[in-house]
Amino acid sequence: MHFALHKNLILFIFALASSSSLMSECEIAEIPACVIGTQRMLLDDARTILVQRRDTLKDKVARHNSRCGPAVRSQRDKADCDNAQRQLENEIKQYCSAAQQFNSEVMTAKTACQVPNLALNPKLAAVYLIELSAVRARMARLRKVLDILKKSDEEAAKEWEILHEETVQQGNEIDWQAFLFATAGLGQFATVVSADEIRNAQAIQRKAIWTEVPIERAKLQQLMALVDERNRAILREVIGAIDRIEVAHRREDNIESLNRMLEAAKALQERMTHLNEPGIDPKTVNVFYEFSVLMGRMAISFGTGIVERSSVAASLLEPLTEAGAIYVMIIEEDRQFTRLRSQFADRQRVRREVNEKLSELENRQQLLVTEIGRMDPSAKVGPKL
Repeated sequence: MHFALHKNLILFIFALASSSSLMSECEIAEIPACVIGTQRMLLDDARTILVQRRDTLKDKVARHNSRCGPAVRSQRDKADCDNAQRQLENEIKQYCSAAQQFNSEVMTAKTACQVPNLALNPKLAAVYLIELSAVRARMARLRKVLDILKKSDEEAAKEWEILHEETVQQGNEIDWQAFLFATAGLGQFATVVSADEIRNAQAIQRKAIWTEVPIERAKLQQLMALVDERNRAILREVIGAIDRIEVAHRREDNIESLNRMLEAAKALQERMTHLNEPGIDPKTVNVFYEFSVLMGRMAISFGTGIVERSSVAASLLEPLTEAGAIYVMIIEEDRQFTRLRSQFADRQRVRREVNEKLSELENRQQLLVTEIGRMDPSAKVGPKL
């Protein structure tokens, strides 16, 4: 009976290679479109790991079935296959347990999704419009991936490079819009939250985002050795802004940290308007966009920390949270692009993953269009892709 159960499990995983039907207890749930922000990033990461784990198991089972089929005759080979079979069965059970745990977390997140806000909220609608633009741009790029899959290896390699450049450029534009909303949202917090509430939000000082500040400074310092004096002067401005923010953080002074962040955000906006002038190195421009991402994410962390310890309405955090969801999507697309390119030889797998993501994005597009129309009836969402 034990062997029969094990055999069924093996055949179940093996069936994954040619069929999408899974045993119900081992399916990996889809993440609802209404789950956003940090929670979505964590669930996306967990799901990606599970999918990779499942695919690895499929490969292991295929190799096991090939090596340990009916043709195995020697006693030694049979013993080796039995041991491998037991080990594989244990891995499958562990995978199923992890899938069930993940599905439970997804169900909890789905249940907790906020009821759509029926009130007018033009500010949040504006951030949703940015995400809608990012979703549609990503859908267009994924459809280009499907076209690339039809090309020869040589043609596909060239198309990948073009697509990567387009992804980076459009990602920078979306990141910048998210930065503007995140820092503007933080500025609004500064006008409605008392100084005491900001000082008492000590959890801000322990957020993981602060560990990224020295890394960003090091990247800037390395770049200074590769550019001319004009570009070095620009980079020194950024490094100075980072230093002032970090000094305030080390003092655990939330008021000063907030002021230095708002100053840096304003300076970054002013400098960004001049980065298209002749003589500005493209590497300097890229670093500015990367710094804007760090600043935007810091603003989100700061705003979240204030809400946790103040009486301010949580609704003020919605634009910040949605800006965070945009950052998550850009990061996730970059990871997916790298993964798809590395797996391009397995075109069937790439095609399957692209179609799954397109289906998810289409659902998100529909939700965004509905929410934008509800929050700001005058907003122009354009035709659905």
